[in-house]
Amino acid sequence: PSILKQNSILLVNQEAWMIQHHLHHGQTSDTYLVHNDLHLPFILKKYHLSQHALMQDQKDYDVLKSFGVMMPLLLTVDATQRVLIKQYLQGDTVARTLEKHRLDPLLISKMKDLADYLKNKGVMLDYHPENFIVWNSLIYYVDYTCLSYDLSRDFDHLGLSLWQPD
Repeated sequence: PSILKQNSILLVNQEAWMIQHHLHHGQTSDTYLVHNDLHLPFILKKYHLSQHALMQDQKDYDVLKSFGVMMPLLLTVDATQRVLIKQYLQGDTVARTLEKHRLDPLLISKMKDLADYLKNKGVMLDYHPENFIVWNSLIYYVDYTCLSYDLSRDFDHLGLSLWQPD
């Protein structure tokens, strides 16, 4: 899949979005910082190959939203173009925060509480630090992926070691 060019315009559900720059190349999609006609920032996720990953993210978003997980708002989906647009959150990823300094123990405690709550619902998040943004002293999950609970990959057994590298 080709990378969308900087400053190009993409029409999504009859709304124009200007590509500011490419943020991330993932397994199933590419992520971009985009602006609307009011020059407000948003995130555009362009999925590779099929609509399956897009539809799964939309389904997972609905599940996590029903559980009260703090995430960027899902604004629009264009299945034909395999595009999803969501709210842009100002802030650093947990991964970037960890590069600079240790994470506030209160944030880790909040994350553990969320993970325990979701465990009781039979689901978990993808706990890699790149999937979370710290904004206004709160942690937001920006990936939307919702997984069936797996003891070996839960926050206590995998996530915590990624969030407290020593």
